[in-house]
Amino acid sequence: MTGMISKAELLEIVFRHKLKIVLVPLLVMAMTILVILFFPRKYRSEAKLYLQVGRESLGMDATATMGPAASLIQNNRDEEVKSALQVVGSRGVIAQVVEKLGAQYILSGTEPGDESSKGNPISDLLKNSLGSAIGVLKSIDPVSEQEEAILEIEKHLTVGAERNSMILSAKFDAESPRSAQRILDTLIEVYQSEHLRIHRNRHSGNFLSDQRDLLLEQYSKAQEGVKNAKNEYAISSVDGRRHSLETTLHSIELEKIQNLQNLTSSRAKAQELRDQLAILPERETSSQKSIPNEGADLLRKELYDDQIKLMDQRSRLAADHPLLVATTKRVEEAKRLMEAQENQRKETVDDINPIFRALSLDLRQQDSIVAGLLARQEALAKQHNELLASLETFNRQVIELTQLEHAEQIARDKYLQYSNSLEQARIDKALEDGKISSVSVAQKATLAEKPVSPSKVLVLLGGAFMAFSSVIGLIFLSEKMNDRIRNEGDLMSSLGLPVLATIPDSSQYKRLLAR
Repeated sequence: MTGMISKAELLEIVFRHKLKIVLVPLLVMAMTILVILFFPRKYRSEAKLYLQVGRESLGMDATATMGPAASLIQNNRDEEVKSALQVVGSRGVIAQVVEKLGAQYILSGTEPGDESSKGNPISDLLKNSLGSAIGVLKSIDPVSEQEEAILEIEKHLTVGAERNSMILSAKFDAESPRSAQRILDTLIEVYQSEHLRIHRNRHSGNFLSDQRDLLLEQYSKAQEGVKNAKNEYAISSVDGRRHSLETTLHSIELEKIQNLQNLTSSRAKAQELRDQLAILPERETSSQKSIPNEGADLLRKELYDDQIKLMDQRSRLAADHPLLVATTKRVEEAKRLMEAQENQRKETVDDINPIFRALSLDLRQQDSIVAGLLARQEALAKQHNELLASLETFNRQVIELTQLEHAEQIARDKYLQYSNSLEQARIDKALEDGKISSVSVAQKATLAEKPVSPSKVLVLLGGAFMAFSSVIGLIFLSEKMNDRIRNEGDLMSSLGLPVLATIPDSSQYKRLLAR
């Protein structure tokens, strides 16, 4: 056939293959109905798990804080969901499910006493036939029932989660609704146990307990060392002793400054008093009175006696006699002295100057003060030096005490750290024993009595498509394989000669040709 097909030719083709057009769809639809009626059913059980924020979200074991730079960093929730999905569908979890339920139960796919699992003779026959064929294929690479059951669960198990959701969805298909529910329930139970086991180190408790006891002994020794050192140095508190020494040193330094100021002031006052005393008389006249001049009277009496003696000598001796000359000279000297004497003389009474005396007393007092201040300055200097020596000794002791206290603090921190970690490990074990975790069953495994396969709508649509495509295919194949000449085109293509005339195919022309 070449070129476009006319409507008449199309109708001719349809009429020619009318049996195929009727029988093939009927046969295909009959097979479709058989599939719908007798094909083994699959039942689906679905469960949902909710991952709430819990201790597992930190992703930190009790021993993880023992490291030098450990820090609690919260896991990303998406990563937590991904990890949970990997664990739910892991081979280890599935193997435990098979171990609990038994490989035979998984492979049979039926629950004893489940009416929905009862088949029919035709489906059983198909299953047995297919099972025999599949058994032959499996015999090439034989596996155990345990492995086969694991593969069966992996094949029909589906786990997933929506984006930005903390809900995990698990689905399992089986030939029995109760079997699907039971297998999925067991899977969730095993996963919850594995979730607790994964997030806990079972050996951390004994390790932390041993380390805590060892660190308690070290901490006790460090405390004893600090106590003995404080008793030896007579120090109850380093800060208190330091504060006491610094306060005393500060007060002595202030007192030295004040004492030096007082000493300077007292010395200045003493010098000023000395300057004033240097210009003041020590004594002054306190009283004055007039009294007879006894010396003049005595000199007058002697002059009188010498005059009498001179008169006596003149009467007896010559004018140039030495004795007379000497007596004459003595009388003249006495007269001269008498002329210089006064008949009355003043008598004065002297006494100590009171201002001088007061200033002298003040000077002695200032000298005493200066001496006291000098002594105090020496005492303060001695105390200051002794205190500096004590402070230097204390600083050396503080270094040793600080090292001991630092060692004690380290031992204490380690002991508390291991004690807290041990308590956390104990809490983790209690939570595991109580099966308490951050995984909550939002929806238990459902018991769906309506099968999910085969889908009647899909089977019908598939049957209709197969019927239509089968008819078209058979007609096309028949036309290709048929070499009969039905028109001028077939004649021209087979003989390679042109057609000069055609006789219409009608009953009138058939009668003319028959005559």
